[in-house]
Amino acid sequence: IANNKPPFNDVRVRQALRIGLDVNAMAKAMGGRLNTAGVSTGYKDWALPDDEVKALYPFDLTKARYLLKQAGYGDKGPSFTVFVGNNSQPVITFTELLEAQMRTIGFDAKIQVIDWADIITKRRANDFVMFTSGKSQEIDPDGNLVPVYHSKGELNYSKINDAQLDQMLLK
Repeated sequence: IANNKPPFNDVRVRQALRIGLDVNAMAKAMGGRLNTAGVSTGYKDWALPDDEVKALYPFDLTKARYLLKQAGYGDKGPSFTVFVGNNSQPVITFTELLEAQMRTIGFDAKIQVIDWADIITKRRANDFVMFTSGKSQEIDPDGNLVPVYHSKGELNYSKINDAQLDQMLLK
């Protein structure tokens, strides 16, 4: 998600997406377990127990729809394209599940499958509102978290800039 571009530069829209997605159902549909961003269940020493992870992902469709209305969207929510690379059917399937749930919340999201090289170009140029992609896992969570979520991370395509988060990541 491009946090620096409409509609996701509005915290209410990001919150609506966050609480309006039933990520537990998505994980089950994909045949996996829910995990926290960057710390997959394969990291036995670092992964949180399932009940703690589920507590991090509350689901409240009514509140999500309310937040979109508070952000100025009526019955038709924000419209945007979700780019997904053509190199991974599981990621395309995940994106289709994501699109269906976003429509339930009120987002007008449309998937566009493009060449993987174009995904890379769009990410680096900040030429997207949303994209999905698989990510190879590093040998420990730091290798997944710092590059993606630190304000100066080389993979911080969402343009996250939070000094408190930076400090936590470096600790």
